[in-house]
Amino acid sequence: MSSRIDLSGVGQVFHVRNDQSKQMEKFVALADVDLTVAPGEFLTIVGPSGCGKSTVLDLISGLSTPALGTVSIDGTPVTEPGLDRGVVFQQYTLLPWRTAQGNVELALEAAGVRRDERRRTAAEFLDLVGLSDFANRYPHELSGGMKQRVAIARSLSYQPEVLLMDEPFGALDAQTRERLQEELLGIWRRTGTTVVFITHDIDEAVFLGQRVAVMSARPGRIRDLVEIDLDRTAAADVDVRSTPEFARYRHEIWTLLRQANKSAQDPADHHLEEVERVA
Repeated sequence: MSSRIDLSGVGQVFHVRNDQSKQMEKFVALADVDLTVAPGEFLTIVGPSGCGKSTVLDLISGLSTPALGTVSIDGTPVTEPGLDRGVVFQQYTLLPWRTAQGNVELALEAAGVRRDERRRTAAEFLDLVGLSDFANRYPHELSGGMKQRVAIARSLSYQPEVLLMDEPFGALDAQTRERLQEELLGIWRRTGTTVVFITHDIDEAVFLGQRVAVMSARPGRIRDLVEIDLDRTAAADVDVRSTPEFARYRHEIWTLLRQANKSAQDPADHHLEEVERVA
């Protein structure tokens, strides 16, 4: 199963302490964000540092609520975290005293799944990420890539309709990262889950995404949406990353990001004033 995600007129403000005055000030993170993610779509999001990419993910996950606008899943407003959404962070967040199998079962325990079904389901999803032979290993016995695959298996084990990923491969070496990108695409095709994937890496965004959402500099908005049409099912000896089409998409997004980095907040922006007033 998969779900549709809608963000409409979303603005977000945080209250932060000024280092010099020590007074609390309003920090406008997002303004006028409109975004729809179709059921079963793989959407990647890129943008300048501090533009609010992770804030968008927090809003969809229900970890925070917007100051303005609405976030909904299949038309139902998001007000809190739920088992219809799985989240994978850059840090593996595995419990060191549990095996890979035990870490995957953890999410199923929270969902109230019976022990025998937990074991069967956890084994099924460890097999999905290629870790059946490592089910009884503890996190310190696994490589970084293996730990992240356990985290992905755990997030998929209770079969969420949406998978939210916040730079999950950012701490991995280049080879492991590329291999996990390919494996993630395979998992996505088999499960049909709606995926929203945050990354700083343009190549990763182009390789994974059916569309790439490019965000502006703070306050973050969806500046552009780039449709990606690449044949990722080509013969194994053809790396899509080396094709002229891939290079063209990469250059297009790189250009958009350069423009986004140069953009500045307009102090007369009516919507920003509205976000600050509502907050």
